Amino acid sequence: EESLAFQHVKPGIMAEERFTTWEGRDDRGAMEFKAHTIWGRVWLVYWRAGIDGVHGFFNRDGSPLAWEGKNEPLPDWIDWNQIIYIAE
Repeated sequence: EESLAFQHVKPGIMAEERFTTWEGRDDRGAMEFKAHTIWGRVWLVYWRAGIDGVHGFFNRDGSPLAWEGKNEPLPDWIDWNQIIYIAE
């Protein structure tokens, strides 16, 4: 038997409008933050910019998650609180 959540989720996809980078360039992949939530609270966030692969994993408070891969610092212009707000 499927879980209650799975029984009530509507199948589909989410599409977002493409926008250019803050540099005005449109020749590279988008910046993505994938927030993993548990019971409505962000647990960790995966940051990927363009086609360069993962740039880092971050805890809810914005601190880098300890792992063997690369963890680049977040640029100053990223509003971390806004990312958490949107995800939750």
